[in-house]
Amino acid sequence: MVSPHLIKKRESNFTLNSSAKKLFQLVYIKKNNLEESNSGPAKIIVSTMVSKLAFFYEKIRNAVDYDDEHLLRKNAIKRIFKRQIVIEGVVKNLESKELALHLLTELIQAGYLDNNSIPENKIYEIASILEKYIILKDSVFKKEKFLFIFSQNIKNKRRNGQAEKKLLNWIISLASAEIEENLTSDKIKQEIVSDMFDILKDNIVLPRDWAHSNDLDIQIYLGIARNFLNFDKDLLNFILFKYYNKNWAKINNKEIEGLSDKIDVIYSAILYQLKHPLTKQLDKVIKPYSLYFSILRDSINDNPIKVYDLAVNNHKSFINLIKEACESKYGKIKNKLWRSGFRCIIIIFLT
Repeated sequence: MVSPHLIKKRESNFTLNSSAKKLFQLVYIKKNNLEESNSGPAKIIVSTMVSKLAFFYEKIRNAVDYDDEHLLRKNAIKRIFKRQIVIEGVVKNLESKELALHLLTELIQAGYLDNNSIPENKIYEIASILEKYIILKDSVFKKEKFLFIFSQNIKNKRRNGQAEKKLLNWIISLASAEIEENLTSDKIKQEIVSDMFDILKDNIVLPRDWAHSNDLDIQIYLGIARNFLNFDKDLLNFILFKYYNKNWAKINNKEIEGLSDKIDVIYSAILYQLKHPLTKQLDKVIKPYSLYFSILRDSINDNPIKVYDLAVNNHKSFINLIKEACESKYGKIKNKLWRSGFRCIIIIFLT
């Protein structure tokens, strides 16, 4: 197998480039903006009594969930959609605005979003996202092009029904991933991902005659998403869906109709990228960078002004600070492993 390798560059003096300075600025701005979170437009408020019951249920539900904590809200969004569509069938009777309000209310009640913190205009943003996927679902289901690609490996007599269910689950996962992206919108992580991508793109090389060299950029980005952001398959699917539909954020209804004609081609391309020959090799290269940037983010998060001053004026103290951040990171990983073990014990007793 062809292996990517890094270009070794000569070490330079310790300096902060423009990207590093921007990262410090973003952390500082975020910390100051937290104090102003209570001001601004009207917020969504839900009943505290119902919230306690929903919160307790979700805590029990998540105790047996193997996914990382940052994926729990996305999984909750997906579960809510599946319940509403498959079990309750409410999507046919509700407009996208009502569905968005229902979703945000449930997320607040379950503790995935803070009560009295989400602005009411967020309802319209989520509704706009949902409207796209409702139109896409309805448009695709009118056609039969999806049946072949989504019915592969299905051998029973209800082949078409199983293919429809598989397609619906895929569309729900895309919608859940986009809503989670909208609710998160972490500019600090976005800046780090951008910096990592620029560094790796400049330093990773492939043989010129390799057949899949055009896939290197998207594979580097997916590698960063897997290793630094710890994205799961749903979120990686959405990255690739946007990659093959550049104008998805501002797409109109007519363009969605056209997209549905080639949904089978898009789905096949996404599957290929997720199982790309470069995946394992790139992960080996990207993992060390992910650890470095993760520790850097943790180091500057508490006091960006102090850390910036140390990085510029006191290199030894800055290095000691990084070492402390490493030890703290290892401690968090150890605690996470203990929690995972505890969850396994709960699963054994419950099953």
